[in-house]
Amino acid sequence: MRPLLILAEGQSNCMARLPYSWTPPSNLYIWDFDGQVDPATKVGTQFFPASSYSGVMGSAISFTAEIAFDNPSRDIYLVNVAIGGQAISHWLTGTSAPDMYAASKANIEAAIPLISSDYELLHFWWQGENDAGVNTNYPGDFWAHIARKRTETWWGVTTPTVVMAISPYVSATLTNFNRKIVEATSLDPSRLMFVDTTCLGQYLWDPLNGTPYVHMYAEGYRQAGKMAFNAIKYGLGSSVSKGSFNNPATGHQLHPNVPAFKASKSTASSAGIVTGYNVPSGIDTGNCFDDTNGAFVAPDDGLYMFGFNFANPAVDQPLVICLAKNGADITGTYVTATKAYESVSATTLVYMGRTEYVQAKVSQGPTGASAAATSFWGYFVG
Repeated sequence: MRPLLILAEGQSNCMARLPYSWTPPSNLYIWDFDGQVDPATKVGTQFFPASSYSGVMGSAISFTAEIAFDNPSRDIYLVNVAIGGQAISHWLTGTSAPDMYAASKANIEAAIPLISSDYELLHFWWQGENDAGVNTNYPGDFWAHIARKRTETWWGVTTPTVVMAISPYVSATLTNFNRKIVEATSLDPSRLMFVDTTCLGQYLWDPLNGTPYVHMYAEGYRQAGKMAFNAIKYGLGSSVSKGSFNNPATGHQLHPNVPAFKASKSTASSAGIVTGYNVPSGIDTGNCFDDTNGAFVAPDDGLYMFGFNFANPAVDQPLVICLAKNGADITGTYVTATKAYESVSATTLVYMGRTEYVQAKVSQGPTGASAAATSFWGYFVG
């Protein structure tokens, strides 16, 4: 049977090896690169039996151990090239040191001759903490890194990647960044799978190691590795396809036609894009609506239904409302109220490409007054 080679990459949650007592499988072998102590320029020279690691546990070790336990007659090899604190830019062309792409390439190319020229490759990825809140182009950067790997002779055409979620217990910034990670996996659902580690309880995350709750305890990594294994064996992860959507905070896959929102505000809106929605509605499935800037961002290409309702204030002057797509008025969505307290509403279908956005707009407001009783809603049609 062909050997299985796992390349593990990422930041500290992929790198970490914490004290842990266990009995490793006899058919698992681990490459002698350790990002906890080795610089990115080091190239390993040999595989050690997993029995040498019976006193430590990490996410990549756990993941590959489960594969080995499940395939006792097959040799499993792990090359883990992960170093803490690295943004995804360190896997892209032209990066500053450390060049993590070069580190992985050098180590995997040194390891393959010691295994066999006929092997199967699997990719394990746990990274994103250093991009959260600062890298709005994470899906594109992730795709560029994967596309670059697909030019390598050692990377197969069908090589799959298991992508792990980052911690939900640190801040809203990290929690919501899982949306970007989910979006990255949606770029190639046939070969990318998202594993929702946010399902693991807070008791498995360490409040004392570095930033509280960014990292896991050893037992947390053991369970995260099992989750990743279950994802590839039983299809329990989220292979995110066009027309399927995930909660961006948790990564949970939802059924089609789910992204939907309803927003209201108790304060008046002057002429221009309506912002500052401040009345909680409890409806923002998919977390695609931003209360602050009033924008609904399409999670995928397709038709979306939108509606709005506005009321004129206590003046008999024209109030004109419309929808705006990517900042420009949408022709045919204008409605006008002319009497005091008159209410106007409208619904319309809008085709949107992924990441395009729609907002409600006061195209013309009454002199010396503003629109009141504002509501705005929408949902994905298909």
